[in-house]
Amino acid sequence: MVIAPSRISLIFVLFYSAIAYAVQNDQEIFLQARRRYFQNEPQKAFELYTSIEKKGDAVWFNSGACLLALNKQAEALAYWYRARKEASFVSLPFIDHAISNLEKTLNDNSRTNVDSRWQFFERTSLLFSLGTWQLLFLSVLFLFGFCVFYASRMKKIVLVFFAIVLLLLAVLIFAANRLKTSSIGIVAQEEATIRIAPDESFDQACLLPYGSSAQILQKEGQWYKIRHHTCVGWVNIADVVRAQ
Repeated sequence: MVIAPSRISLIFVLFYSAIAYAVQNDQEIFLQARRRYFQNEPQKAFELYTSIEKKGDAVWFNSGACLLALNKQAEALAYWYRARKEASFVSLPFIDHAISNLEKTLNDNSRTNVDSRWQFFERTSLLFSLGTWQLLFLSVLFLFGFCVFYASRMKKIVLVFFAIVLLLLAVLIFAANRLKTSSIGIVAQEEATIRIAPDESFDQACLLPYGSSAQILQKEGQWYKIRHHTCVGWVNIADVVRAQ
């Protein structure tokens, strides 16, 4: 069966029209939600934000702001941590500042996912996509290999330069991957008991207060294995809200 060129063109027009309509519709909902929030209707604003299909950092962050206005601090933190995964080079510092302030309010200064040692590299990694950084790394690696095997007379300082660039690119790739893939859980109960194994019968490893953030390492049944500072253990899923 041969599809006429005109029919193919019509299919493309309809496809891109649908995308444009969806984007325009999301923008309208976003503006409606924003108006509701400033009219002191955070619940309605939250419902509108969550109805947006394609959520970026602004939608996740504003949803968290609505939850904060509804006095749901743990849930707000979870949404802001989710906003970090969609953040841009410009928005990431703003989101991190909001997370830091809320965690200080909740007396939990141990920011598991917002590590000051990685903030510079995480932000820099947002200048390009992960695929672009990987392509740059492979290109520099090729040049480095060429210099080592086919340009033996090249000065050592050039080889050291390439080695440093490779190291920096590797760190940026790791930071970009860390930013996008790390999973964070926020304690949503007054206190969460962390146990040494995924069962109520096992001993307690530590206690985490409301609003504490922890890195989720794995899931087993109704339990998350988490890391909070030096405490590693298992917490019941019902006790935490996960940054989606």
